[in-house]
Amino acid sequence: MKTVKELIEKLTKLNPESEVTDQMTVIHFYLFAEMLDRKSPTKEKKTKITESPLFKNDDIYCIYLGKAKSCMCGCSGDYAYSSKHSEWSSKKRGYPLDKEEINDKKLRTRLTRFLNDPSEPEITENYIFTKIINSSQISIYIKKTI
Repeated sequence: MKTVKELIEKLTKLNPESEVTDQMTVIHFYLFAEMLDRKSPTKEKKTKITESPLFKNDDIYCIYLGKAKSCMCGCSGDYAYSSKHSEWSSKKRGYPLDKEEINDKKLRTRLTRFLNDPSEPEITENYIFTKIINSSQISIYIKKTI
C-alpha cells in the first residue's frame, strides 16, 4: 500500500489545481482509483480490415456517402472518386469531374468504415456494394469487367 504522502503527490500530478492534504480525501481517492483500475476492461486494439473478399480495392472508382435511404443525386451526400479511374469516371457520367470530387483520402476513409462494419452489404448488379451504417449509407462502385 502506498503512503499518504505518495498518494498526495499522485493526486497533485493528476490534478495540479487541487490542494488536497486531508488524509481521508486521499484515502478515498486511492480506493476509488483502485476500484476503477479493477473494473476498467483492457482495450484490445482492433485490427482494421483493409481488403474485401468481394472486390479488389483497385477496382473502386467511387464511393458515395450520404443520408440513408435518401436520394443519391448528391443533395443528401457526396461522391468521392478515385484518382486512378478519374478519366474513366468522367467518360462514364458524361461530363468532367471537379478536382474536389477526386479524393483518394476520402475514398480510403469511407472504404475502411465500410469494411470494418460487420453487416453484410447489399449487392446490386454485381458492381455496387451498399451498407447502412447508423444513419449513413455507403455505396461502393466497382469498375465493371465485362
